[in-house]
Amino acid sequence: MPQKRRQNSIINPRRVVAKIEWHRRELFLRIGFVVSNSRLPSGKVIKVYNGRAEIENRIKEGKNTLHWDKTSWQRFEANQARLKIGGLAYNLLHMIRQFYVNPRLKCSGRTLCSPAFPG
Repeated sequence: MPQKRRQNSIINPRRVVAKIEWHRRELFLRIGFVVSNSRLPSGKVIKVYNGRAEIENRIKEGKNTLHWDKTSWQRFEANQARLKIGGLAYNLLHMIRQFYVNPRLKCSGRTLCSPAFPG
């Protein structure tokens, strides 16, 4: 049985924000669209959605590589310990990624990484 489609059923008005990027060594532009009901300026809408996508990628990474969503033991304490170890492993991976991706970080053996400011 086909579904009937109601017209004018959108209560909150929405708008489409276009994001156009050009990267070096690429022939074509990257064009993306975000449909939002936010009243923020277009640049801030894109920034919010990019941050959201980054968080979702990190969650997916945790589930796929560190198996955060697995609770294979029957005891709560064992599952809790597994999740804590996974959290520690994720934080370690994040620190390593940040160190290698951002070369402006200066690290020594006894201190945490801190940004190196020019001067």
